[in-house]
Amino acid sequence: MGMQVATAFIVLLTDIMQHGDLITADTILEVEKRLADQWKGVGIARAATDEEIAEYQGDAAEAEALLDDVDALADQKRGLELELEKLQERKTELAGDLQALESDVADLGKQKETLAGEVEALEVRKAAAEKPATAAKAK
Repeated sequence: MGMQVATAFIVLLTDIMQHGDLITADTILEVEKRLADQWKGVGIARAATDEEIAEYQGDAAEAEALLDDVDALADQKRGLELELEKLQERKTELAGDLQALESDVADLGKQKETLAGEVEALEVRKAAAEKPATAAKAK
């Protein structure tokens, strides 16, 4: 288990560049104790008050809570994207089913037309068959 590095809270008295970033005066920072002592020694920082430390920790907790919210929203978004994907697949599936049904309906329509034609032909034959019988009865 690594040794815990001692840290201290300081308030910058001047703007500084740290790792290429500008950190402005009055910023509260938590830094290694030896760095805090060094900065206080050269007059670019002072020790933070208990109130400032509480504010810093409150901001940090708030930032942490916001990050948790962002994570939760990202999870929710992933869930919705998966749901959407499933619905799209289902839509494609249903579109296929619909096409098959429309094809069945078209086939049934053709069968109905064919049957109607056959019925008509049978009725013509029946009428033709009845005529001679009627004519024979009349004699």
